[in-house]
Amino acid sequence: MYDSASYIRDWQFVGNILNSENGLALVRSYHKITNQDEIEIIFPDRRFDMTICKPLLFDENMKEIEFTKPNSCFYLKVEGHVPEYGIVRKEL
Repeated sequence: MYDSASYIRDWQFVGNILNSENGLALVRSYHKITNQDEIEIIFPDRRFDMTICKPLLFDENMKEIEFTKPNSCFYLKVEGHVPEYGIVRKEL
């Protein structure tokens, strides 16, 4: 028996990877994330999936930022090259 019929979510969709170059991924953001969040990037080919704790975030002018704004683009420091179309999500 269930206590509730409501949907239980552990992760929130944050954005998607537009491209990646020189250890930075350009992300289209739909929700706010901070440099204290734990985020996960997942791909159709799950072998590229990654988890990043306390991500380094940069605005479009490459200035380090503490949080992102919804409906904007930002850069995320990543290890190596990541494929496009990855989904960025954060743990709730």
